[in-house]
Amino acid sequence: MEYRGEGAEVASQFTNWIIASKPGNKHLMHVVDKVVADIYAVARMKSVEIEDLELWMFDDVVNVSGPKKMTIAILESLSGTMEQLVDDRMISDTKEPRLVGDVLVMPNNAFAANQAGYPTDRGPVLATHHYAGSWKPESDAAKAEKKVKEARQWR
Repeated sequence: MEYRGEGAEVASQFTNWIIASKPGNKHLMHVVDKVVADIYAVARMKSVEIEDLELWMFDDVVNVSGPKKMTIAILESLSGTMEQLVDDRMISDTKEPRLVGDVLVMPNNAFAANQAGYPTDRGPVLATHHYAGSWKPESDAAKAEKKVKEARQWR
């Protein structure tokens, strides 16, 4: 996988359906802090209180709390603790477990074998995600509602 450059969106992402961590992990706390900050930013942008936020007010719920957000935040946190740039190159194309700072990065076959195409050179499948997307109908409805509300705003 080709490195996309500093500041670009990540090409490889950690899964967020299986996480093993000690309580209070600094990298996961950084993820939570980033998610909360983004939620507050959306509330400010929409001129509402946090309790008045609605799903349609977000561009895409996956970008708020999904694997991309988690990956970017963990890489930022690792960069800070390791005092060097930690990016896609250190987490992608893993064929066996790799320690990056104090984070053990598993090959994509371990937790996302279906998504990775079930490669045979990347260790055992440890868990399977069935990608049911139970959140998608509500998210799709919110996106449709957002379009309607934005269209009314421009009239």
